[in-house]
Amino acid sequence: MGRASRGALGAVVATLALSACGARTVPGTVPSAYVPVAVAMPAPSPVPASIAADLGPPVGYPGVWAVVIGIDDYPEGTPDLQGAVADAETMLRALDLAGVPLDHRYVLEGSAATGAAIADALRWLAAIAGPDATAVLSYAGHTEHLGGSSHALVAADGARMFDTEVAALLAPVQASATWLVFASCFGGGFSEAVAPGRVLTAAAGPDDVAYENTRVNGSYLI
Repeated sequence: MGRASRGALGAVVATLALSACGARTVPGTVPSAYVPVAVAMPAPSPVPASIAADLGPPVGYPGVWAVVIGIDDYPEGTPDLQGAVADAETMLRALDLAGVPLDHRYVLEGSAATGAAIADALRWLAAIAGPDATAVLSYAGHTEHLGGSSHALVAADGARMFDTEVAALLAPVQASATWLVFASCFGGGFSEAVAPGRVLTAAAGPDDVAYENTRVNGSYLI
């Protein structure tokens, strides 16, 4: 397959809307022919020491930079999911089609996606994506509606990351275009992170649940 054009990432949005994730399971049979995609997990691109030490504003680089998170297994008391990691792999395949290099991706799957690790990933995105870049945050897993307009991501270790914290960590992102994807219940509630040049795609509104289906080994991103 040839290298995709710069606009390919936008072109796969429709595909993702049909195949990406959710949060409650609709019983079904996983096709026997389904073969999980092996996801390469390279170390994220190094951030210059001046950035890591917080000695100055982020420098940033052009290109597409993506944080991709998928969590199926949760601590006792929180129901496990079945398709969130598969949703993350769907996003990774979309990045493949767009020609995004492996070292432009920060991937957290399963137990690696702790609250602290997610926060570090968002700081990496803010540091690495420059003004001429496109930034992507894709989250598949549980979220909670805490009442009113307050929502939180649920990390693999049970830690909660409030919508306001997500917005604060993304605020320094300089990218001219940012795509926020929440394949989860209440994903539309993370609108605090929306700003000019940013698009939020969610599987459900701020007060609504989302669903996954074992027949497609993933969820419905609508």
